[in-house]
Amino acid sequence: VEDGNIAIRGRLNDVINRGGVKINPTDIENIIVQHDKIRDAALIPVHDDVLGERICAAVTLAAGAEMTLDEILEYLEAKNISKNRWPEKLVILDELPMTPTKKVIKGKLRTIVDGMTG
Repeated sequence: VEDGNIAIRGRLNDVINRGGVKINPTDIENIIVQHDKIRDAALIPVHDDVLGERICAAVTLAAGAEMTLDEILEYLEAKNISKNRWPEKLVILDELPMTPTKKVIKGKLRTIVDGMTG
């Protein structure tokens, strides 16, 4: 950094800021992953001109399973999850980028999703 300033890139935490409402995705991820058709799930922010960020669910599916966003939303509704915490976009991937300790690499996931939707 030539001028002595330091730029921090990436998310300092996983909080999604949807229209000023801070949403912790971990609770919702833990519920979504309990669905029989879903193997892994991660919620990430995607840019929105109006709200700043919207919620995107990136999932991997059980063998032979198919899934729609509506199915996830029905599942979350049955679990009494507030609508403002529901994902507004669904991306189905073969694998989520993971660390060796099986933690989703959300920065890399955002790059993948941005490349698919951007």
